[in-house]
Amino acid sequence: MTIDISTGLTSLLQPRSIAVVGASARRANAAGTLVAGNLLSAGFDGELHLVNPSGAEIHGRLALPSIRALPPVDAAVLAVPAAAVLDSLVELETSGCRSAIVPSSGLDAASLERIRSFAGTSGMIVHGPNCMGLVNLTTGTPLWIGEGGLAETPTGSAALITQSGSAAIFVARSAWPVGFSKIISTGNEVSVTTADYIDWLADDEATSVIALVVESIPDGRRFAEAARRAQEHGKPVIALKVGRSSAGARATTAHTGALLSSSRAYDAYFDAIGVPVLHDYDELASTIQLLVRSDERPRVTPGIGVLTISGGQAALAADLAEDLGIDLPSFSAETQHALAALMPDVPPHNPYDGGGSVVAPSGTYARVLRVLADAPEFGAVMVVLDAQSTLSEAEIRFEDPYVLSARGIREEGCRNPLVIASSSSLDIHARTLGLADGVVPVIRGIRNALVALSSAAKAEHPERRSARRPADLPSPETVAEWRSRISAGIDAELTRELLGAYGIPFVRSRTLPDETAAVAYAERLGYPVVVKVDSPDLPHRSDVGGVVLDIHDAGQLRAAVASICANVGRRAPDARILGYEVQRQVPSGAVEAFVGFTVDARIGGSAACGLGGTLVELLDDAATAHTPVDESTARLQIAATRLGALLDGHRNLVTRTDVAPLANVVARLSWMAEDLGTVLAEADLNPIMVTPGTGEVDVVDALLVPRLPAEVRTP
Repeated sequence: MTIDISTGLTSLLQPRSIAVVGASARRANAAGTLVAGNLLSAGFDGELHLVNPSGAEIHGRLALPSIRALPPVDAAVLAVPAAAVLDSLVELETSGCRSAIVPSSGLDAASLERIRSFAGTSGMIVHGPNCMGLVNLTTGTPLWIGEGGLAETPTGSAALITQSGSAAIFVARSAWPVGFSKIISTGNEVSVTTADYIDWLADDEATSVIALVVESIPDGRRFAEAARRAQEHGKPVIALKVGRSSAGARATTAHTGALLSSSRAYDAYFDAIGVPVLHDYDELASTIQLLVRSDERPRVTPGIGVLTISGGQAALAADLAEDLGIDLPSFSAETQHALAALMPDVPPHNPYDGGGSVVAPSGTYARVLRVLADAPEFGAVMVVLDAQSTLSEAEIRFEDPYVLSARGIREEGCRNPLVIASSSSLDIHARTLGLADGVVPVIRGIRNALVALSSAAKAEHPERRSARRPADLPSPETVAEWRSRISAGIDAELTRELLGAYGIPFVRSRTLPDETAAVAYAERLGYPVVVKVDSPDLPHRSDVGGVVLDIHDAGQLRAAVASICANVGRRAPDARILGYEVQRQVPSGAVEAFVGFTVDARIGGSAACGLGGTLVELLDDAATAHTPVDESTARLQIAATRLGALLDGHRNLVTRTDVAPLANVVARLSWMAEDLGTVLAEADLNPIMVTPGTGEVDVVDALLVPRLPAEVRTP
């Protein structure tokens, strides 16, 4: 009998009866002893049972000798050696326990799988293993495997879910004085996942913001559904994704696979589901700091207004915003007029140097801030000051009027949220915090504040992308047939047939078994042609001299075939040559682009596009989106690349070009990833020849990479 996950999580997060298995009378630092001490120190007033074979007195309580002696409890902390975990779980279930936390580490893959199997059919929730537990600060219930049980953490409305226990501690400390409702360390997530907790927190009245530190997502669809539910309940979701530098365990074959690191794939996934991605603990903590303040959440209006008291600060803020891709809008005509009246000798640029006039009368700064605080072109305003703890008494007092101006305007009421950003990421001076008095948030560092404002705006107003499937794509029945055919192997003919089924234009081509057949086809096709080796062992044929261009007659074609054979024999002697692909040569002058996808078994597909050709990896011009995408999203992808700038007529290098045909290819290939990602791991269309002006596209080379047999999944 399985338990409803939501009900099980309620038992775990709001227990009225708890068992701690593995508390020790001899070792004060034993995990179970720490948990029991934390519960007692927190004043847990429910039933608390301790289990130890000795039956000794622990924390003034007599321990039960075994799990079998326990009455039914809502939650248990199973602090036992790894080898004893599974048997102990079985005993807990028999005793009527509803949920269990397993902090144990050192479990091998087989043991983890046995626990996962047990949890899948169990009547109780299994949390972990390899975790530090959780703390419900709302009720003061610390099921935490650490001294103190995060007792010093203020209570508030932010919920934090991390796979790493240490990450939970770092973020909670970095976000001070922000208070938390729940802090949850999920560990290996063999049963209960981050998505399950997000789903539960969506209904938690004590939680207003959900922050995550994510190492992996076992089920991207389930995670997306949970995030959507939280967002629909008015609870922003933000995430720090760690492990971004890894390209994943699977070796890549296609250029797209090499370009699309796990970092880019996850960024695209989170973007598609409206979850902003942060890049370190400081960014995450700063964003939490803004989101818990509903009155300081940035408006849907994009862009940030920046007010400084130094030209250097203004320049630095502008540089950082440009590096981060964060919009600092120009002042409207009305705002420029108002600022010019106050400080006529200061250029009205955003960021604005409010200390840039030596002749401005007293109180001018406050009036400037009032103008920006009410300006409709901004979603929020950032006030940059020196507020680091290392300032001298005289230096920090110099900042007092600026802090008081921001506080006074916020207390009076203004259109835009205000945030004070210290120019340094050092700790904030106590005097600044005291003067701000929580009325205006104070954030460590200009960069952190910019990221937090931008991310908070995205989280508060999430844009979830969806794409409508083109009517002429293959039916579900046909897709099933394609999956079966691909599983049997992919060759050039099947690749072209598949692209045709998805409406992707491939240059006229045919694969021939030998030189004679190749010449006969070329004569019918018409010269000039291109010839390429057909080999299942050579995914990148040009790398071994397996491609010859500009063939104008039968003699050149025969010579090209001979050259290819010699090149392959020299550079890849073990490669099988099955024949030769002959295709119409695209007229010169076209721009080389690439479009491709990768499919992660957990989070789904990512489509990419950019400048193509043999230097595609070196150019690293790839804009990524989670699949499927529509043509409008594909256009935005193209526009974000150097390819997009080139096709837009950059420096008149090529005629300004319609990108609609290329965007159509991106969209259609993304649906192939969506349909066939269970049997296809990667795809490359490279190069795609784009005709300047009209934008007409011809795919001249395509590589579809099937999954290894062990990787093939049931749709």
